[in-house]
Amino acid sequence: MRRFVFIAMAMCGIAAGVRAAAPGPMDGQDIPTDFADSKLVGIQTNRTGAGDVTDLEVVSSYSEGSELDALYLAKDSTYLYVGLAGNLLEVGNPFIILIDNEFDYGQTELRTEGVDGPPFALQLGGREVIVDTNGTPEDGTDDTYTVVADSGTILPSCGDLGFTGWDYALAIDGAGGVMYAHEYILYGVQIGVASASDVCHFGDDRGRVACDPTPDNPNDGSLPVFAIRTHVAESPIDDGNEIFEGGSPAAGYQRGGFVNSNTTGVTEVDATYTDVTTTGVEIAIPLANVGDSGLYGNETINIVILTMDADEYQSSSVSDGFGTVLNQALPSFGGSSCDPPDTLGLRPDLSTVASCLTVDLSALDYIDTGALLDGHIDADDYDSGAPALTQQCPTSGGDRARTGEVLQPMQAGSELDALYAENDEEFLYLGIT
Repeated sequence: MRRFVFIAMAMCGIAAGVRAAAPGPMDGQDIPTDFADSKLVGIQTNRTGAGDVTDLEVVSSYSEGSELDALYLAKDSTYLYVGLAGNLLEVGNPFIILIDNEFDYGQTELRTEGVDGPPFALQLGGREVIVDTNGTPEDGTDDTYTVVADSGTILPSCGDLGFTGWDYALAIDGAGGVMYAHEYILYGVQIGVASASDVCHFGDDRGRVACDPTPDNPNDGSLPVFAIRTHVAESPIDDGNEIFEGGSPAAGYQRGGFVNSNTTGVTEVDATYTDVTTTGVEIAIPLANVGDSGLYGNETINIVILTMDADEYQSSSVSDGFGTVLNQALPSFGGSSCDPPDTLGLRPDLSTVASCLTVDLSALDYIDTGALLDGHIDADDYDSGAPALTQQCPTSGGDRARTGEVLQPMQAGSELDALYAENDEEFLYLGIT
């Protein structure tokens, strides 16, 4: 059978003779030099209508990604104020604020499967759900599922043998230019079952955990639920406004904002400038919402902040896979999970790498009078005018630090400029610029 190669260009073809050696390195570079002894088959004569890369200018180059640079805390009689300096890649990647209320019994293994979403990061971090189609994937009426015990993210115990678990999580992410905040109350006992009608049921092709993994099976029990999720707030990103817009804030959330334009702080090689990062998330968490029993402002609590990669559509070049935990946590991770930067994977055991920040709420400074929670973090608004924690780990998810002044195309596009051809006794070599 004959095979033909056709290059869609306005060119004339010239047959290449047999030669013994291949052209120089086949790496996509220096094509005219590599094919110097070969045939220049044709030159493009048509102008491109899809943009070009011929006009260059000096621009600042940035590498996108998620980083968590510093944590700021304050309080008043009603709210715990949290400032997170850093930025997020806007594809669903969240900051996860975990809080332990000492009077509640929560979770040491994350059990968030079956909770409707979005966002899906915490659900993905819960226990693994395995569906058995019984060899008939087209017939859902005989499907069964198994929840794998001890397969979820193992959370740190804060060095306390009597630790009662994490009771509260706030997931903050950005998508479509909007910050979303979702509150989770984490219980140590089953509080209900998921149903097939929940909005978070989706196909298995993206690897996400369904609320009811076998909705077509009328005889199959629904997934046990150990957490309650509530969409509590949203606000336009970078608008410099602390008033939540685009929907009524729920459950007492009235103040907060997100400026996602940080260009300092953690890079892929160091964490030198974390304490000068001044933009990120600011939010007022109602004390009464933390855990099942709520807080009064005089308790001792534990806090851990996690950053996760929840790129559900794998649309980012820096994505490490949806549901993985990045090394951008506060308190910072140590050892091999910190430097060199790495992710901890899906459903990791954080008890071996993560520690806790213990906060005496009665000793925490009150928020500065007139503080604006718009994402522009003023350290003077918070406790002692300084961050409670700063990041020590290089980021594994890309960063927003400037990488230098470089020549960049003013307008990107597609073009096909020249075709080179050569062959030896085994291969036809093509060079396409």
